[in-house]
Amino acid sequence: MRIEITTREPSDAGRVAPLLREYGIGRVNVTDTAKEADVLGIAAAMRAAVPGIDVISHAAAKHFDPHSFRSFLFRVEDDKLDPLLIVSGHPRGKFDSLAALAMMSAAGGRMSAYCVHNPFLPAADRAAEDARLAEKLGHPFVRGIILQIGMDEARIGDAVSRIRALRPDAVVIGSVPVPTEGMLKKMKERSLAGVSLDGAYLGSPGAAEEATKRHLAALRGLGVEPLFFMDEFGRDRIEWALAADGGGPR
Repeated sequence: MRIEITTREPSDAGRVAPLLREYGIGRVNVTDTAKEADVLGIAAAMRAAVPGIDVISHAAAKHFDPHSFRSFLFRVEDDKLDPLLIVSGHPRGKFDSLAALAMMSAAGGRMSAYCVHNPFLPAADRAAEDARLAEKLGHPFVRGIILQIGMDEARIGDAVSRIRALRPDAVVIGSVPVPTEGMLKKMKERSLAGVSLDGAYLGSPGAAEEATKRHLAALRGLGVEPLFFMDEFGRDRIEWALAADGGGPR
């Protein structure tokens, strides 16, 4: 099972690691939600606290300019802290995920990366998003794609087919919310950019749980690895995700 961890300090690894070890969770993503967060320090601390753990460190291009991103890449390479998940962030700036990937390519493409794709955009925006997907997958060091949060099985199926047609070797990961009351309340009050969840989902924890379980079954049928997104890290969220995921590989 893969889960997202959102924190700002490497010292928080000491709080998170015991639960990762207890539940045998071997794959985590460390998010980049604040410019001041030391994502690479957190990733290094996670690896030290849980030997053998698979860590994907997020890098939001909006938190960098070309000079600072180059310095960031030196640290990634020196400390062997890839793979990275390269995202543009919201709002998307001139230095976006495509610019960041181009810089990684110009440096020799020595570090592995993942990128994000949103298959739930309105029709008017879909062609541009698909073109960006093709450009991302055109970089050989891009190992896979993480799909944005959304429950439209047809759109997900189309996206998975498109990704595998472009790059049969690409890993596909699907973002899955853990639908606690707190999570639904936060998403209703302040929707996350790019997330596609309707009022029926956000309005009822019971309906959200059932929809999420159907979503997980659809992802399993497509061979897509789930990435669990939590409003906060804790034992109850982990146990819900494990139960909903059917006890699959952790």
